[in-house]
Amino acid sequence: MVIELHDICKSYLQGKEQVPVLHHIDLDVAEGEYLAIMGPSGSGKSTLMNIIGLLDQQTSGSYFFDGRDMTQCSDNQLSDIRNQKIGFVFQNFNLLPRQSVLENVALPLLYAGVRKKDRLVRAREMLERVGLAERVQFRPTQLSGGQKQRVAIARAMVSHPRLLLADEPTGALDTRSGEQIMELFHQLHAEGVTIVMITHEPEIAGHAERVVTIRDGRLENGSFSETEQEGETS
Repeated sequence: MVIELHDICKSYLQGKEQVPVLHHIDLDVAEGEYLAIMGPSGSGKSTLMNIIGLLDQQTSGSYFFDGRDMTQCSDNQLSDIRNQKIGFVFQNFNLLPRQSVLENVALPLLYAGVRKKDRLVRAREMLERVGLAERVQFRPTQLSGGQKQRVAIARAMVSHPRLLLADEPTGALDTRSGEQIMELFHQLHAEGVTIVMITHEPEIAGHAERVVTIRDGRLENGSFSETEQEGETS
């Protein structure tokens, strides 16, 4: 398993009160799986994504990523795992406006200490893979929304992560651009990339091979494979 969440709870302190957001979450994600986590605003899906992406820590419960207990890792170790093993794709792209497309994609490799020549070669290869080989010297402000998201996906994948974590990846796009991004996700999944996608849109979630739903901080069907679910309902 790439992801193993066991009895995850998360609360935030508001004033003097602990406000629970996630309740006893169990979730397993196998290598090469394409999973969508679907839920409305306020359901806890963004909090869950932040925990999976090691951007936040659970209040209780255990999280194993790639077989390793994340509660036993130092802040520096967690930072290394985020940079090297998890690729992030966000709704609003999070590109640096003053940097070229090529420099944006190469950024994770800079943090990883890869020498300049090698990181630029790898960034060019990834941009070619997402169909933007002719845009390497453009700035993000010169691109359409769909092109910006392709740059963000190239940046997420340039380190060859174990997991691609996408938060509402089509939320800022028109329908046609969103369909193109979903097609790119299908290509990556066909190549063996493990994808976890957060969305509130059923039609977007439908692109995944498995969908789980989060409501009021509680996850449904988190630990069941499609085969097991079919067996239970047959």
